[in-house]
Amino acid sequence: MECQVSDTKADERIRETMLEHDFTHDALVERSRSWLLSARRCSVVITELGTWSTDEIPDALGFTNRHSVLVECKISRSDFFADAKKVFRRELQRGMGNFRFYLCPAGLIKAEEVPAPWGLVYAYPSRARQVKKAVFCEANPKHEREILLAIARRAQAKGLMAEICKPLPRPLLESY
Repeated sequence: MECQVSDTKADERIRETMLEHDFTHDALVERSRSWLLSARRCSVVITELGTWSTDEIPDALGFTNRHSVLVECKISRSDFFADAKKVFRRELQRGMGNFRFYLCPAGLIKAEEVPAPWGLVYAYPSRARQVKKAVFCEANPKHEREILLAIARRAQAKGLMAEICKPLPRPLLESY
C-alpha cells in the first residue's frame, strides 16, 4: 500500500521517510504490537483479528489486568479522516479500548487533529513515541470479550487447550 499525503514539501519528506523505512501498514501494526507490550505493559496483544459481532477490526488491541488499549495504524491522512466516520468512532461506547491511540509515521497526523479521547503515537525508524496522551473511556466489553473468545475458540479447534490450561511455572506466573 503506497502512502498518500498531500504535496507540500513537509509532506514530501514524510513520504520519503515512510518509503525509506518501510512504514507499511503491516510494519506499523508490528510496531504497535511492540509498543503495547513494552511502553503500555500489556500482557496480551492481539493484532488484526475480527469477529462476527462487530465491524471493528483493531490493528492492535492490548490487555493489562486493569484496562484495554486499542491502536489504529494509519499510513495516509485520507485513511485517518475516513476513520472518524465509522460508527464505533463516533459513538465511543461502541468501540474497543479503554485507551485509544493512532499510530502513524512521525508528522503524518498532527496532535491537534486527533479527537479526544484519542492519543497519538509517532513511529520512527527504530522506536515509537507517544506525542499525545489518550484519556480513559468506556470500552465495549462485549466486543472485547468476543475477540478473546475468538482466540480461545481457535486454540480449542487446533487442539491447544490442554497445553494452554496447564499451570504456569511460578516465576512466569508472577510476571503477570
